[in-house]
Amino acid sequence: TSLSMKQKMNKKYVLTGVAGSGKSTIINELRKLGYPVTDEAARQLIMRLQDEDPSLLPWNNRLAFQELAENLQFDNYNQFSGFFDRSIIDEIAYRRFNDVDVPTHLIAMCNHCRHDEIFIFPPFKEIYSSDNVRVETFEESSSMYPYLLEAYEMLGYKPIVVEKDTVDNRIEFILNNIK
Repeated sequence: TSLSMKQKMNKKYVLTGVAGSGKSTIINELRKLGYPVTDEAARQLIMRLQDEDPSLLPWNNRLAFQELAENLQFDNYNQFSGFFDRSIIDEIAYRRFNDVDVPTHLIAMCNHCRHDEIFIFPPFKEIYSSDNVRVETFEESSSMYPYLLEAYEMLGYKPIVVEKDTVDNRIEFILNNIK
């Protein structure tokens, strides 16, 4: 038997992938369609810190920023169900990518915060753009992809790749693949 949409939305689905791959666009469209979503914790944190305390921005203090982002991701996990724009598992990938130690308590948090399905967005040059929060180049952003894949696989997930396509087709693909 198939689950009702209400039952499905009591689950936790992650949209992850490199910066500029279309995740947030899909999250925003899902929101418009009435699905529960959470925004990307790191992006929200960067926007807040640009005003409140630039010394804690990731390019000024990677470790302090990582810890703030991890705590925010943990809070999001405990407070919400539905679609997540990234998860706490992404923080393992960012730590490894930036050559920052991955503490055992972070791995334990990730093992505690289990998700029902992971959708990963590969680099998508045709739609990539930078802004005042996304400051990396397309090449820098793309180099993060194997770290994300590895972090999820290390924790026993089999991420579903959301291929490059139109927004509508990507949404249809995701909705057809949630359990």
